[in-house]
Amino acid sequence: MKAHNLKVWQYFSWTLAGAAIVVAFAARPNENELNQIESQIRNNDKIINQAQKTPEAPVKVEKRSTFDLVAAKKQAISKLSQGLSKALGGYKDSTEYNQHRQELDDLFGSDFDTELYKLNGIPDDTYSAAANAKFKFTIKEPAKADIGFNDVSDLSHAKAVAIVRYKPNYLKYGVIRIINLDYDLQEQKVNTASLRSLQNPQLDGYFEEDK
Repeated sequence: MKAHNLKVWQYFSWTLAGAAIVVAFAARPNENELNQIESQIRNNDKIINQAQKTPEAPVKVEKRSTFDLVAAKKQAISKLSQGLSKALGGYKDSTEYNQHRQELDDLFGSDFDTELYKLNGIPDDTYSAAANAKFKFTIKEPAKADIGFNDVSDLSHAKAVAIVRYKPNYLKYGVIRIINLDYDLQEQKVNTASLRSLQNPQLDGYFEEDK
């Protein structure tokens, strides 16, 4: 399990290293920028290699013998992946989204669900919009989400990261968002979540259709 988790996080480290230096609508990176990328990847690999030598933290749970951590993580990843795919591009318009609002509120919490809801529109139109305001949806295909847990020492507050990819129809390229999650593995719901804002979240060629 540990080796699998490390592979997942190594994938994340490469993705994040690339995403952090992408500049929207820019030309290919110059030699200095490429050197910076290589340096970031080397640093991330050092962290992962060090983690291989460090024992996993013990799981804090009263009914240790009856709790299946592997199954709980698998269920959580499935719920989060499906939930993010529905919240971003899974519904055709505001009316359909709001028909499923309670389901998404139960998983993500109403505040973060509202953040996801607004990402379906044009930012300038939705920035100050009310939680249930109607607007034109711009994401026509469900988002793709990759999720990994990096700390499950407290089952009620497990830490996870989601890398979410989607493509609004008003942009030429796909968009990547990083979501930090505090997740309750016992209750199977999000405690808190936050979007990590990339300075330029558009990735040239990130989607197959952009190549």
